[in-house]
Amino acid sequence: MKVIKSVGRRFSKLDITFLTVSVISLIFMLLDRQNAIIYAEVIQFSAILFFITKGIHFARIKNAKYATQCFLLAVILIGAEILKLLMYNNAI
Repeated sequence: MKVIKSVGRRFSKLDITFLTVSVISLIFMLLDRQNAIIYAEVIQFSAILFFITKGIHFARIKNAKYATQCFLLAVILIGAEILKLLMYNNAI
């Protein structure tokens, strides 16, 4: 009987790096309240890179459903970052 493996079960070294950076930044963010904004930016940037690399991986193995979801999440995160910068500069 053929066993069907989950698509997202394996992480590459690059994915593990992004996840590790996010977890370390989250710990620093909880410990250092004065610089929490900087660590939150690192986590968000790491998440954007994680979803882009996973989207590229799924596009290479021709899994359009998961590739589209990853790219859509990356676009939403980038849009939120742009909106935050515009609001910070009082452009909106």
